[in-house]
Amino acid sequence: MSKKIKIISPSTSFEIAPNFNFDKSIEFFKQQGFEIELSNDWMSNQNDIDLKLEAIHEAFSDQSTDIILCSFGGFLSVNLIDRLDYDLIKQNAKPFFGFSDITVLLNAIHSKTGITTYYGPLFLSFLSQFQRKFTLEYFNKALNDSETYLLRASETIMDYDDRNESTIRPNSYWVIQEGKAEGEVVGGHIPTLSLLQGTEYFPDLSEKILLLEMNELEEGNSLTILNRLIKSLQLQKGFENLKGILIGAFHTKCNITEEKLKLALNGLFKDFQFPIVANCNFGHILPIWSIPIGGKIEIETENEIKIKVANS
Repeated sequence: MSKKIKIISPSTSFEIAPNFNFDKSIEFFKQQGFEIELSNDWMSNQNDIDLKLEAIHEAFSDQSTDIILCSFGGFLSVNLIDRLDYDLIKQNAKPFFGFSDITVLLNAIHSKTGITTYYGPLFLSFLSQFQRKFTLEYFNKALNDSETYLLRASETIMDYDDRNESTIRPNSYWVIQEGKAEGEVVGGHIPTLSLLQGTEYFPDLSEKILLLEMNELEEGNSLTILNRLIKSLQLQKGFENLKGILIGAFHTKCNITEEKLKLALNGLFKDFQFPIVANCNFGHILPIWSIPIGGKIEIETENEIKIKVANS
């Protein structure tokens, strides 16, 4: 029996990309055995908060929907978090996927309900055919939440918005700091995650593995912005007991190399003894993993680099 994916637009919607060929992506999902349904906010303005709330609540409460996939990122998902019905969401828990601006929803829902959400693809992520099967592989692994599996680096990556495949480049992990760790996952797009600081929706950082990534909007000052946002996180309760950090691969417009990143982070982490691995397959690149927010990850760098989702 096929599983039904409900595509919702809690941030921006399909209206921002009228020239994209959505039908081919929908057909791709159907070929993989999924049924696709667009929510009633699929062409909504990002300021239509009531419609977006209705779409999220309907997607969770609809018993025929198995998976919720956000369409695009944007800027205004934070407008929804204090009006979500978290009891309804908890009572109708189901896999919920997205990244970038969706960071606030993934972490707020986990913080308020305890259910696992997924820092993974948007519908946008499946518009390109570049290594689409890799993204689909980890999407499917996430749906099998009893499975323990390695998060392996793809051989190549490219920018998520590269429609000409001109940014394809070799890919490998960057070990910023050696170590071994295990912990529950929180985090995501760091500028968006910072919007939750000081609120009841911000995740507890103690004993956690923290995901961090940035997008191309920070072009030109990426390292400076990353540095100060990480410092801001270090001032949050629980960071002193953090277990490790995974940093997503950077969009080419960020102009961040392994050497530049190590230099920028060296002073920030000299007093912390946990692993930091960068250039991972998540964020504003393709292909990407699906990483459980609230799930457990193991990191090891001492012999060979291993990152594993350790579901029990």
